Amino acid sequence: VPPNYLSQVLDSLTFIDDIQLTLLPAEELEPKQIDSKLTETEIKQFRFKPFDHQIEGINFGLTKNKWLLLDNPGCGKTNQVIWYAETLKKRGLIDHCLIIVGINSLRSNWKKEIQKFSNESCLLIGEKFKKDGTVSKIPMSVAERVAQLSQPIDEFFVIVNVESFRNDKLIEAIKKGPNKFGLMAIDEVHKCLASGRSSTQGANILKLDAPYKVAMSGTLLINNPLNCWGPLWWTGNDKSTFTTFKSNFCEFGGFGDKQVIGYKNLEVLKEELEYCSIRRSKEDL
Repeated sequence: VPPNYLSQVLDSLTFIDDIQLTLLPAEELEPKQIDSKLTETEIKQFRFKPFDHQIEGINFGLTKNKWLLLDNPGCGKTNQVIWYAETLKKRGLIDHCLIIVGINSLRSNWKKEIQKFSNESCLLIGEKFKKDGTVSKIPMSVAERVAQLSQPIDEFFVIVNVESFRNDKLIEAIKKGPNKFGLMAIDEVHKCLASGRSSTQGANILKLDAPYKVAMSGTLLINNPLNCWGPLWWTGNDKSTFTTFKSNFCEFGGFGDKQVIGYKNLEVLKEELEYCSIRRSKEDL
């Protein structure tokens, strides 16, 4: 039980006369973190020098294996993840970085950003080329995408759109294929996991695991607390089921007391988010 849930747990156990609490050492709760932040040498090796807030974001990720990047649009979330991935590779911690995009049009944007700001190569899963070398408007079939992921990939960055995860074979190709994705990042995570496990797409994404994870969103998740469950669960920062999460933070009423009519315990949710996420606005910068 995380410390910020402790008072809530005790309040629900008032009918028990004798309660014994056991506090576990921090090292038993947290995975081993990366010790050092970015060095001046590492910063100089980037193709472009990051802004101060981007260095701050990368350093935050280097102290949290699995975290949320919630900067407002325009703060350079894409570049932060690109340079974060490069740093993990240079330190010998990962072989590939998988980028999952929640909006199909963002695939080409990620490719352009990687080609401009990164020293690493990238592969856009599903992209088909004509005989003259130009990109075809007709993408690969799902079967062809599965075949791509089932073969060894030379490129470091691998970009895939979220709709591809509606096919179970693609998730198996990622999990059991020859390519080891040490870092996984989801862009527009609030769209990818909006339905949680209730859709094949969401259920398959939640099956993905890696030593390092980044959930990205420029939309303030706290506007709808239920949108927080998917990113928090996927990154391992909340272990509760969706039903438990919903009962912790929702007020119920209406027909059969099953309709969400409001929210509660938002200060607890805010603390949980602040622990594992970083968020800056353009005005702050």
